[in-house]
Amino acid sequence: MNKHTFIVNTENVNEYGYRILTDGIDIEQYNKNPIVLYGHRRAFDDPKKVIGRAKLRKENNTLFADVEFDLEDEYAKEVAGKVERDFIRMCSLYADVIETSLDPEHLLPNQKYETVLKCKMIELSIVDVGGNDDALKLSRNGAPVKLQKIDNKNQIDQNMDKKFIALSLGLPTDASDNQITEGIAKLQKDKKEADDRATKAEAELNEIKDAEAESIISEAVELGLVSEGLKTIQLSALKSDYAVQKPVFAKLIADAKAELAKDDKQSTVSTIVLGADKSKNKNTADNEHCYDYLQKHDSVELSRIHKEEPAKYAELAKAYGEGKRYIKN
Repeated sequence: MNKHTFIVNTENVNEYGYRILTDGIDIEQYNKNPIVLYGHRRAFDDPKKVIGRAKLRKENNTLFADVEFDLEDEYAKEVAGKVERDFIRMCSLYADVIETSLDPEHLLPNQKYETVLKCKMIELSIVDVGGNDDALKLSRNGAPVKLQKIDNKNQIDQNMDKKFIALSLGLPTDASDNQITEGIAKLQKDKKEADDRATKAEAELNEIKDAEAESIISEAVELGLVSEGLKTIQLSALKSDYAVQKPVFAKLIADAKAELAKDDKQSTVSTIVLGADKSKNKNTADNEHCYDYLQKHDSVELSRIHKEEPAKYAELAKAYGEGKRYIKN
């Protein structure tokens, strides 16, 4: 039977360290004159080297050639016999390179040179040794071409980086560039939304703290722990160090309330048992250094006492909390 099928190209890495994408092989021009040569030798080198014709077909990323030998030609008949008897099994593609790539998505393990994405088929040859330097020929615009060698270390690093990024995004290690890009975009979007939520929550918390601080200082003023003149300063100090100052004020306020409750109870008992001396008020004083006088007439001095004489300030505040007020003689 004068018809023999050869594999012309697969997309695996060939023995020269590169590969050709089958879909990128342009066979249109070749099909107009589908000659088969021997060893890539043109007719002007040796007319006997045109030994047949081929019918090409692409299936599953593989290019096949159904070769029909010219049995009227003695040399072609001789080659056909060797093929028939299984002494020769290989054919080889000669192509003009159009486009190549070093992109990781086009590279396979153990590949040494860039991938040929597009090429134009020039001729097909039967060859005796597939590993021969001329067994698979490439050119660019008719001139011999050398494919660019891959930097294997850089390629390995790129592949490892890509796999690490994919895993970090919760994607499989073989995720495509588009999937990784989409994953990064989603991560950035999620981060922005989380930052916005955190900013909003912080603002709401600060509003709550400010409201609590104002309530605390107002109560401290009512209890005589803070003068009206120092209210703004104390409020600012409380807000700036809320976590530390809040429990301090809470204890002062609690102690002041407890003292007032104690005094009220004692006053009630005294009124019931002994009767009240309405002509005398022990909670009045003509001392201009009492808390009541200072907060109304000399807030600067009261501020100084608060800073430099905290014990005295506490004593004055306590007396004020007990009801002691300035009465001018």
